[in-house]
Amino acid sequence: MNPFPNLFHSINIGNKKVKNRIVSSAHGDGLSDGLIHESLIRYYERKAMGGAGLIIAFGSATVYSKASNPLYVSLWDDRNNEYLKEFSQRIHTHGAVLLAQATHQGSRLISSKLTGDPLQAPSAIPDWLNRETPVALTKEEISHIIQAYVDAAVKLEESGFDGMEVTAYGSHLIEQFWSPVLNQRMDEYGGDIDGRMRFSIEVVKNIHKAVSEDFIISFRMSGDPMTDVLGLNQDDMLEIAKRLDAIDCIDLFNISGGTGAILGAQDKTIPPDSYSVRCFNHLARRMKPHLSVPVLAAGRMVKPIHAEQSLQEGDCDLVAMTRAMIADPNMPSLAYEGKEKQIRPCIGTNQGCIGRTAAGLPLGCTVNAGVANDALHDYADSTNFQRIVVIGGGPAGMEASRVLAERGHEVILFEAESKLGGQVAYSVLQPDRGHIGLHTDWLINELERLNVKVHCNVEATIDTIVEKEPDCVVMATGAQAVIPPQASDIASMSITDVEALTRDSSFFAEKKVFVYDPRGMRGSYASYFIKKKGASGVELATLGETVLDDVDKTNKPNLYKRLMQYDIRCTPNQSLVNLKNGSVSLQDIWSNASRNLSEFDLYVFAGFTRSRIELTDSFSSQIPVYQIGDCVAPRSMYEAIEEGTRIGNEIGVREFSQETIKR
Repeated sequence: MNPFPNLFHSINIGNKKVKNRIVSSAHGDGLSDGLIHESLIRYYERKAMGGAGLIIAFGSATVYSKASNPLYVSLWDDRNNEYLKEFSQRIHTHGAVLLAQATHQGSRLISSKLTGDPLQAPSAIPDWLNRETPVALTKEEISHIIQAYVDAAVKLEESGFDGMEVTAYGSHLIEQFWSPVLNQRMDEYGGDIDGRMRFSIEVVKNIHKAVSEDFIISFRMSGDPMTDVLGLNQDDMLEIAKRLDAIDCIDLFNISGGTGAILGAQDKTIPPDSYSVRCFNHLARRMKPHLSVPVLAAGRMVKPIHAEQSLQEGDCDLVAMTRAMIADPNMPSLAYEGKEKQIRPCIGTNQGCIGRTAAGLPLGCTVNAGVANDALHDYADSTNFQRIVVIGGGPAGMEASRVLAERGHEVILFEAESKLGGQVAYSVLQPDRGHIGLHTDWLINELERLNVKVHCNVEATIDTIVEKEPDCVVMATGAQAVIPPQASDIASMSITDVEALTRDSSFFAEKKVFVYDPRGMRGSYASYFIKKKGASGVELATLGETVLDDVDKTNKPNLYKRLMQYDIRCTPNQSLVNLKNGSVSLQDIWSNASRNLSEFDLYVFAGFTRSRIELTDSFSSQIPVYQIGDCVAPRSMYEAIEEGTRIGNEIGVREFSQETIKR
């Protein structure tokens, strides 16, 4: 019996039958420059092949040329017509129902520089994020935009798509019209709720008139903006949903939480691991009894059991498991087959997915290198099976071992510590970060399933390696957290952030602690951790313009709130300089003003690391040696896993360049 009977029960949406309740909801993928490319088709096709029931493609695909973000698919551009047809054919081959999201982002576009036209909005009110003042739409322009939605829907149906999702979510144009704060119009598109909803109702009604009865119209919206900046609350959103449902044109409601209107709410649009699982189910559950069509819930449902519970408890009718399928496109099929342990888990950091797309890069995944790099998705056949020794059981070494074993090689893994995980074993000690450890647990299960010979508590030496008679060696010895040279003379008063995470409350009690991180993210977690443990005061300093410069927009709000909540003093724009009078000093990078830090009881240094290369440097055997991960250069978990996947995929296929090999 399948352990998820509700999840794999079919459902009708409009006149279409969806084979299960698993949905890949619309999301920015960064794989388009307005046009549809083969890499974009393959990305979604893998989800269809993996068993998704419903795929809503093209997050924020644009319907209107004067409000077109080049990072998203342009539905108005006829150059996409043939690719839309190919897209639908390939998705349907695998039995999934296919929708495309369509939108006008209004003033939420990053900048008018993207289009060459002013940003457009209901009223000329500066956007809270890009701080640009849009032009207020005329009634004639509103009419053109409504027609653009209709044209996009007709084109999608002609191209074989099963439907289109109209979105207000994330404070796109429709939500801006709903807001009494952002919509200050005095005509029939403003004023009371009837006027502010007129635009959205006309969009949906006109689409419904133009398409066949078989074409699905989905509507995505927030169940609660969770901020008062829009002048809309949970009751308002329920009333809006009920009015939309009453026009009898919508086949599916997609409900989530938050709004993209302000930075402080960005984390809710794609909730990271600091949020609980099923975090917005209560919003879908509240709306569901009032709506006549199926309800899709979105918000951190990353395991099949989360989805099954949501359906069983009546929270919703379908479940968005988008990031779960980014981490593992085969998640639906594996769940159906009862192979839950083989599902690569989403760890919810957002650093590989939204963190990359927000930086203008193609979508990736911290735990799945095949998302950003097509060549690493399907493993190459080995032409030369080998015995391979891997040194280091962190993310890079474990991933390399997994892929090598999956391809048929004999793999022996040495780890000096008592357990596998590398730096992740310390990362899980950070507040709200325990979810990261799910990936380590998965890798351990995979190494066992694939019969990798794992030796923990073994400090590998040249003799240890040579004794195994390997055909090659993969060095994944990682990096070690260190005290920077500027603080070497006060080592007795200094620890690394890794050491800090292993100390109990008594160590920090009543201490005044200074934390320095040249980048910010590690230091922010360490500061929060130390203050919770009882430090009397904590100051966090960084070289960046803010203490969270390297943190993506979905993680930044929660971290800032925690820093403020625990009264942590944040001091950006500071370089660490040499000792003065026995203590560390800071120098402001703009004024050059120097500040002595002698008043602190403890100094904690985060993000200072040194690659462990001693074993590699001493290796003189003729056995090929490959280096990956932090022992090459200290970076993030994303690069470690990517390099582990890459080396695991290439050994036994071709010769490596001399830059890759140290003999």
